[in-house]
Amino acid sequence: MTFGQKLRKIRETNEISMRQLAEQISVSIPMICQLERGTKTVSIQTCQVLAKALGCTLNDLLPDETDTDMDTDTA
Repeated sequence: MTFGQKLRKIRETNEISMRQLAEQISVSIPMICQLERGTKTVSIQTCQVLAKALGCTLNDLLPDETDTDMDTDTA
């Protein structure tokens, strides 16, 4: 699961709208939308603020290893 997918799932599980989350962490609604779609990268600081606002850990938001864009082939 990607960062954006996890963000959306946790947000929806907590019944928080994009608007509410955006207001809570002082960003725009389009920013939340872009994060969830994966079209915008997120800083570690913003990630920490998101985790606090959603009542989860930073690790809960991090993408699964299989969803990274990095090539792990060392051959």
